[in-house]
Amino acid sequence: MESLVSSNASKVAHPKASVATADLITRGLRQSTRTIWLARPALFLTIGLLSALVQGLLLLLGSRAGLPLLATTTGAVLLSALLNFLLNWTITWGDRFATLTSRQRRIWCFPLFGVFVLTSPTIWFKIIGLNVIHDRFGGSLLVTWIVTESLGAVLNFIIADRISFGAMARVAIRVSAPAAATTTTARWRPVLTALRPAQWLKNTFVLAAVPFIITTPHVRGLVDVALLTVAFCLASSSIYLVNDVIDRDRDRLHPRKRFRPIAAGDVSVSFALQLSGGLTLTALAIGDEVGGGALPILMLYLVLSHLYSLRGKHIPYLELALVGVLYGLRVLGSFAAGGLAVSASVPWAVLATLLATALVIGKRETEWLALGQNSASTRPVLACYGAAALPRLYGVMTAGATAVYAVAMWSIAPWAALTTPLIAIAFIRFWKAVEREEHDRNPQDLVLSDRPLCLLILGFALWVTCLSALS
Repeated sequence: MESLVSSNASKVAHPKASVATADLITRGLRQSTRTIWLARPALFLTIGLLSALVQGLLLLLGSRAGLPLLATTTGAVLLSALLNFLLNWTITWGDRFATLTSRQRRIWCFPLFGVFVLTSPTIWFKIIGLNVIHDRFGGSLLVTWIVTESLGAVLNFIIADRISFGAMARVAIRVSAPAAATTTTARWRPVLTALRPAQWLKNTFVLAAVPFIITTPHVRGLVDVALLTVAFCLASSSIYLVNDVIDRDRDRLHPRKRFRPIAAGDVSVSFALQLSGGLTLTALAIGDEVGGGALPILMLYLVLSHLYSLRGKHIPYLELALVGVLYGLRVLGSFAAGGLAVSASVPWAVLATLLATALVIGKRETEWLALGQNSASTRPVLACYGAAALPRLYGVMTAGATAVYAVAMWSIAPWAALTTPLIAIAFIRFWKAVEREEHDRNPQDLVLSDRPLCLLILGFALWVTCLSALS
């Protein structure tokens, strides 16, 4: 271990968690949840119905794909529980973890969801109960699901929140202690940080074909798209490791990037390169398993990404185009893995390319505004753009993306092109967020910090799904 990660991680023991404080947070969680049930019943019903519909849709797709009932039930229940958890976390629970800082609340959202899953009687009742009832009494899967959901809702109201919230509160108190969890965890945490799991959000572009797959008999393509998403996540992490090794000296001059594990010396260069190689081979193996032309696209993605890291990011305009093309390849891979015609993916791949290029231009603008003349020391290519070039480029890219979106909507249904102004509004709002930003931030952070913009994106995804189902 000493040769893999540097030994400067702290070794401080955890203080004993306070049971009284955990009980206080538990009561706060239950009170906040039940308060919203009474004060905003429409919102509560919307969350419940949305998660139930997601679960029912996944059960239907699993049965159509011929997957085992236990696997289908487990996946459907866990994904709908995750949706329910994230919505409640955002609306009611997050602020109740008084012992956690805002950063810890973001970091520990998914680990606390794991605690929620392991300790929730409702989740286990739905998974086991649906299979037992269906195997014992037979009948329609829909009827069995409705019965299980109804009984699960009663169980959840009576007892589940007490058990789950109590466990979540105790974990929250433990992780809010000022020390590292254990010596082993502290040593491996820089490695996990170097993989940049937060950047995996970009690989949601690989799910672009999902709305079109669910309307075809080839439901098996959903599994292949999910596998390809995992492959792109591993591939992107391997690229980030190589990129951080190359840029480690320049990153040490950046006010934020100097804390990256490789630049800070927390992860050794040799281990980072070995890990990158292992992730690359694993991603290629998954791509080969998916088939359908996904492997060549994944290989081209890796080649262009490394070209960007080695030389491309230092060439003005080309570096913007390369990043945009990488997103277009994600969309092409999605349609290829889903067994859809490549010609159907062209407008969406072009749209993804232009959209990603616009977002990268926004990121370059935040770097320019935050660092000014000093930005050239951390990203030399910024000195070639100037203060006026980036806004003009953003205007060109967004105009092109809006036009491509209109054409794509027209190909599905002519009246659907009437939603084009909403896309233009989203682009304008993103640029306003860029101009207000005083620090260098990633595009996804800017988007996620703007709730109206998030709602526009979510509405766009639902809109495309509904259109593909109707066409």
